Amino acid sequence: MDTAYMYAHELIVSEDITNKKTGYRIILSPEFRHTLHPDTLNQYYTDYKNLLEAYFDDNPNEQALLQESLYNYKLHERERLKEHAANERLRWIIAGIVILALIASSIMLFIKNRDKATIIQLRENLDSLQKLKSQLPPPVEPPAMDSLSDADSTEPDTINNEPALREKLRDELMALYEQSKLQKVSPVILNSNIYFQINGLISEGKHIDDETFDELKRTVLQASPKFIDNLKILTQNKLTELDLQTALLIKCGFRPSEMTVLFARSNGAIIYRRNTLATKVFGHTESVDVVNGIIRLL
Repeated sequence: MDTAYMYAHELIVSEDITNKKTGYRIILSPEFRHTLHPDTLNQYYTDYKNLLEAYFDDNPNEQALLQESLYNYKLHERERLKEHAANERLRWIIAGIVILALIASSIMLFIKNRDKATIIQLRENLDSLQKLKSQLPPPVEPPAMDSLSDADSTEPDTINNEPALREKLRDELMALYEQSKLQKVSPVILNSNIYFQINGLISEGKHIDDETFDELKRTVLQASPKFIDNLKILTQNKLTELDLQTALLIKCGFRPSEMTVLFARSNGAIIYRRNTLATKVFGHTESVDVVNGIIRLL
């Protein structure tokens, strides 16, 4: 019992308020209360009362400090989250700018390569026209316009200038067309059996077959041995069998209305075929007269 009393007294005189409260509870417990002198017991009650009052007086201050600390922590956390969100937005903005820059660079590179490819194609078309010109027979009479220029299609002022190259190509093609106005359908074709046979098919409303086209091809090549070769030059070797069949009929002077019968197709389909052939020659659609004239010249 004395040992417990001494332990409780040591707790009371300690600096820690929790230890003091424990010590007072031990001494004021029923086990020790009857052993104490009434004056001493009263003193312990008074001291314990003062200790509790002091503790509860300090407790609101501690709560206030805790609340202030919690508020400061929340405020700091909000600021941290706000800063994190701002940094995240900045990263997304930078990433967006980089992506847009890459897209813009890709578009510029694509346009540059496309323009370069277009210029190369235009030069090849001009070279093909020069080659075609050298293989065509000279006109019987001077054309209404100047004939094809002998100037190199890659002059310094036009070599990398797309509009100038297009203009020169059109001038060369139109010169060919003017020259073609003097070109009539060859008598070899007009007097051939296959020509009369095809006219018979038109009169009877029948379409032309592959065998008839083969015979027509042989007849055209008798009149113009280099017709197909020249046509391939003019179309940059993009000539299909359908293109060739259309060109053979044009070479022989057959009109679009007659082709609708021979091909058993609508007038719109025939126009589409002729436009396709014109695009391969000119790089764009051209009038029917110009396309017919240049093909008749080959």
